[in-house]
Amino acid sequence: SWIRENATDAVIDATHPFAAQITTNTAEACVAAGVPRLKLVRPAWENQPGDDWIPAANVTDAAARLSSLGKHAFLSVGRQEVAAFAIVAGTTLIIRSIDPPDDADRLPGAIFITGRGPFTIADEIALFRDHKTDVLVSKNAGGDATYAKIAAARELGLKVIMIGRPPVPAGDVVDSVDAALAWLSA
Repeated sequence: SWIRENATDAVIDATHPFAAQITTNTAEACVAAGVPRLKLVRPAWENQPGDDWIPAANVTDAAARLSSLGKHAFLSVGRQEVAAFAIVAGTTLIIRSIDPPDDADRLPGAIFITGRGPFTIADEIALFRDHKTDVLVSKNAGGDATYAKIAAARELGLKVIMIGRPPVPAGDVVDSVDAALAWLSA
């Protein structure tokens, strides 16, 4: 309705790579309104020499793998996803999120830290050392703002459970603002 009511000619979906529901809703709305849609998604991080990544299909898969990989896990998955880690036993969970968790999102015994990137590699190394982190769990969000945790894990030789991105609905996809502007101009 909003697309039609506002005489929208095209939609560029530049939401977070893990905002699957918003992307699906946007795709469906554009199809229903007969409006072209483009998904702008920043490139994913790539496994570099020295990285020790264990791929996970989603947050539930990551939680299932965690207990066998470390005793002090740093979670960078977003506060709305931490409930999946309630199944993890014998591992201290250090959870960083942009906003503090609601009471319902808190896991007993977990350590909660708030913060918004960009972070420095040195700060991430110090944080991991302070918490005796031996495994990092991260969504493959791509981008520079939070990449320091990946570089710090590499430098410290930590295992990283890397959660793969959800699929993007069919349609045009680009990985840069310049490419999105070119699509819009075409």
